[in-house]
Amino acid sequence: MSYDAFPAHESTRKRRRWGCTCGCLGILVLLLIGGTLFTYYGVRSKQVLPRYALMDQFVDGFGILRLNHADPGINDLSTFVFKRLSASQETNLDPKNKKIIGNFLSIARKFLSSFVQSESMIYLEYDPTASDESVVMVVPLKNQLSWALTNLFMENNLPEPVQTSGTTRVYELSKPTESETSGSLLAISQGDLLLSDDPVIMNRSIKYLQQPDRTAAAGDSLQQFIDELGLDQPPSGEDLALAVVNKPGRIENLVHVFEEKVGISGLAEHLTAALGAQGIGYKDITGMKLTGDVVSADRAQFEVVLYCHTANAATKLAGVIKQALPQITGKREGSPFAIKADSRVRGNAGVINLDISGFKQWFTELIPVGTSSAASPPVAENLSAADEQTSGS
Repeated sequence: MSYDAFPAHESTRKRRRWGCTCGCLGILVLLLIGGTLFTYYGVRSKQVLPRYALMDQFVDGFGILRLNHADPGINDLSTFVFKRLSASQETNLDPKNKKIIGNFLSIARKFLSSFVQSESMIYLEYDPTASDESVVMVVPLKNQLSWALTNLFMENNLPEPVQTSGTTRVYELSKPTESETSGSLLAISQGDLLLSDDPVIMNRSIKYLQQPDRTAAAGDSLQQFIDELGLDQPPSGEDLALAVVNKPGRIENLVHVFEEKVGISGLAEHLTAALGAQGIGYKDITGMKLTGDVVSADRAQFEVVLYCHTANAATKLAGVIKQALPQITGKREGSPFAIKADSRVRGNAGVINLDISGFKQWFTELIPVGTSSAASPPVAENLSAADEQTSGS
């Protein structure tokens, strides 16, 4: 073998090594730049959606829901609900569907704590002729990455959308019942999620989201009650703030809903008669403010402020409510809720404070856990232990 050729072979090997090294470094640099750009554009917070972005002349109620997981009450409630949902799916499902549900709950939990902005907006529209309250809630996503992941999950795990327009898709989560004109709708549009019970207000809201330069503001009647909410400086722990303008039948309709949910029969009829005896009625109420604080998974506190035309009407209204308190407070047979309440006058408004407990039992009835099969662990027993641990935290 000739050693004269060795230097040439060594030189070739060195060039190859340097070529491979430079190529790898180039790829690493490209990956680093690409990863940095993806992180910047994907995780960078998107512009905050203006509070009144979907406001128009039809909207007569507006509110804010705060999903702050640093709040102990919100954290306790979401932990309990997701445990309950998870346990409810452990039985009577084939492995494929069980995996889908598990993935959904895992993503939903992460989604609520990490992917959405802190404030979700609620818009209400009341139709006096049909005694129908329509609502749309906008859940603004934080960034492009959260939009992409949520969009991908919805495409893979929800039924075919009932409506598609560009990047906007509307899904039907539930069908209308005999007593309802429409079911529940979920849409993803322009990096935001929308939940509604009315296709008309849903489609109108989607159109507004596609007009970022649109100027929107609340009407004077609604704005005066929104100002009472103090949205820019909310009290510590406040999770819900809602203001509505009263229209014929609206407050009475809300009383009927409260009566049905907490199991107080005859409350609406009693209040109507008592107000009439004082020479006033629901028409003397101009608007309402509702604020709420989730204290724990089982308990929440609310303040209801009913604004009246005059201070005299407010005094009479507060007197009627005080007389009705024994009918409101306590716990009724068959109802999961126990209520503590008091009322007072504040200027031209009657104020009701409610302390409601029993939400754990309500969610237990709302999200039942089936009996486990012989091959599966006893889910109900495991859930009970988890509930006790949650309660003690």
